[in-house]
Amino acid sequence: MNTYTSTPSTREFFEVWKCVCARRTARLLEVWSLSGKVYTAEILDVENAVIQEIAAKLGLKVYCGYYHLDAIFYKEHGDRVHCAPQGQTWVQNIRIAFEHENHFNSGLFTETSHLLITRADLRVLVTYTEEPEETDLKRELKNLGQIIAESDLSADPAFLFIVGKRIDSQKEVEWRAFTFENKQLQPLA
Repeated sequence: MNTYTSTPSTREFFEVWKCVCARRTARLLEVWSLSGKVYTAEILDVENAVIQEIAAKLGLKVYCGYYHLDAIFYKEHGDRVHCAPQGQTWVQNIRIAFEHENHFNSGLFTETSHLLITRADLRVLVTYTEEPEETDLKRELKNLGQIIAESDLSADPAFLFIVGKRIDSQKEVEWRAFTFENKQLQPLA
């Protein structure tokens, strides 16, 4: 287990994401076409969900449903409010704000906007698609990049956009990552 002394970089988060999802490919493909709730539960809600394993690998804690964010990652000591009652999670710092959207074509601008109004060291948006047309992906990257560029955080938003694409012929999921640099979302270098 890696324990990061600071918030993981976009690259570090993406590498852990791919590693955790690679181990779970069979299960992710099994629930891919079921209701969005079933797939989302695999990522966020089931016992030992994807984000729980990611948090453990990053040396962080994770909490789902914090102020309508799908999840937040935080450090137990230093980020969690020290006087919060036992069993309650209140934080003063968010290391990673995480949004998860099952459907690529369902208005990713809402998730992006939500992340941009949240004070966090890193903002991560994950979505999925069966067969994204490259033109659809380029259009969405341009739209989301413009939203980020026009925000007050455009100088250094630490934004990671991950797109999963199911490849039936190979029984796998291809993950692509994009970060905000030079006023646009670009492939993670």
